[in-house]
Amino acid sequence: WGHDGRSGYTVNADGSKTFHPGHGIGSNYWDILPFGWDDMYATAQYYAAILAMAELEEATLANPGWDMPRGPFAFDPAQLRAHAAEVKAEANRRFWNHKRGRFVACIDADGVPHDYGFTFVNLDAIWYGIASHEHARAIMDWICGRRIIEGDTSTGADIYRWRFGPRAT
Repeated sequence: WGHDGRSGYTVNADGSKTFHPGHGIGSNYWDILPFGWDDMYATAQYYAAILAMAELEEATLANPGWDMPRGPFAFDPAQLRAHAAEVKAEANRRFWNHKRGRFVACIDADGVPHDYGFTFVNLDAIWYGIASHEHARAIMDWICGRRIIEGDTSTGADIYRWRFGPRAT
């Protein structure tokens, strides 16, 4: 309840705010901005977890000497990998912002995508292998400054102003 990706308030035409109690509750570490409902950050973590589970199940099957009980809670590694492929395809379809050439952070319960220019969401998508090759290339062109996205407040070399890593947004 409340993890719907919506803001906890709206700004009215006169500048006043209308608060929406029970909304705008963060679903992860990045709780200062509306983040939730259909969540690319969580989707990338889920995708990585499914693949890790497949590796564990494969290792268990390949090493009967470990004496690991299979039982009713065992997973079929092939089914896990097939599910991971479905998650990857859906994430690239659902979260990809074609206009900006990067993944949005989330899509709220009203179906509104929120693109804050999160470098960490996009780099995680590459790191975990969830981004398609074309999407990974577009992301790196943006983050490395070869491609400027109109409306971003940090572009080009400023994305790496701190040198050790890109800005989060």
